[in-house]
Amino acid sequence: MAKTSQAQIKAAIKYKQKAYETISAPARREERLNEQLTIGAERAGVSKSTYILDTLRDRLQRDGITPADLPPLPADQTGE
Repeated sequence: MAKTSQAQIKAAIKYKQKAYETISAPARREERLNEQLTIGAERAGVSKSTYILDTLRDRLQRDGITPADLPPLPADQTGE
């Protein structure tokens, strides 16, 4: 089995930081949202991450919010 070098790990971390952003929100434990999300994702046949992102996109679309509403990203953040 091939071993991942420290350089490969560092490059992967650097790429992930450049290409992705993390979205988080605290939720009250008694709401058990994490468990509800797990059930929803299983029923939809997708990962929990995909389920959450699809839900956010659906709500933004219903509210009429699109990427066109945002200013352009600086050249160093376009992912190209």
